[in-house]
Amino acid sequence: MRVLVCLALTATLAACTVADPAPTGSSTPSAAVKQPVAVYYALTTPEGLGPRLVREFHRVQEPTDSVVGQVRAAASQMLSHNALDPDYANLWPNGAKLLNVSIAGNTATVDIGGATANNVGAQAAQIAVQQLVWTVTAVPNIDSVKILLDGAPATELWGHVDLSKPLKRASALDTLAPVWLISPQHGDRVGREVTLHIAGIAFEATVHYQVRFGTQVVKEGFVTLDKGAPQQGEAKQTVTLEPGDYVIATFLVSSEDAEKEHLDDHSVTVG
Repeated sequence: MRVLVCLALTATLAACTVADPAPTGSSTPSAAVKQPVAVYYALTTPEGLGPRLVREFHRVQEPTDSVVGQVRAAASQMLSHNALDPDYANLWPNGAKLLNVSIAGNTATVDIGGATANNVGAQAAQIAVQQLVWTVTAVPNIDSVKILLDGAPATELWGHVDLSKPLKRASALDTLAPVWLISPQHGDRVGREVTLHIAGIAFEATVHYQVRFGTQVVKEGFVTLDKGAPQQGEAKQTVTLEPGDYVIATFLVSSEDAEKEHLDDHSVTVG
């Protein structure tokens, strides 16, 4: 029911985007310290929406003290490095790599090698392109992306996506996962006071969470996001946990059968 409500709004409401701030406490960019860059991947859940984008922050060694450097670092991470969460996927073909980046005004031109063919359908192709667009436009002052393939201009990609002009972020409703756990990220080691940072596009702005220690549920509840569908909202909730290994899950609850929907979970270590 929630999904149907959201989809019905798509045609009438304008696109919305989210900011991509670096994690709290990040230092001034330099080549000597690993810096956080926002990288988007795809998450597919069983509810039939197809792949939708989620974001991770990756720390990189490459210089990020220029716009070109930030775009290069983020795009290289997306194309050539796996997500931290094994449930997240890169929709670009294996072997695709970043060849070059240039900036003109607010447009980044990204040259990608080894990506002229990819056996995916129209929906996955569109989300794959948006994966790159959202990653690159997470860099401040960049709002559109021109894609080159093997050094040459291209008019289309994989038979499904028009590349004849610079691309902008598509609407959050059509592009982003209905729910994701921004932090802690998968594999993080955290203190006992754990702040859950949750994003979602949710009817009545309500997203549920659950913390499991093995098969035991030790914490559960819900948060009210600062925005409701069709916009993406965010919320934070702090829970206190004993040292150990946990799985933190965020999800919607179906109004029809109370089942979990669009679940995103991360394994973390407390202690």
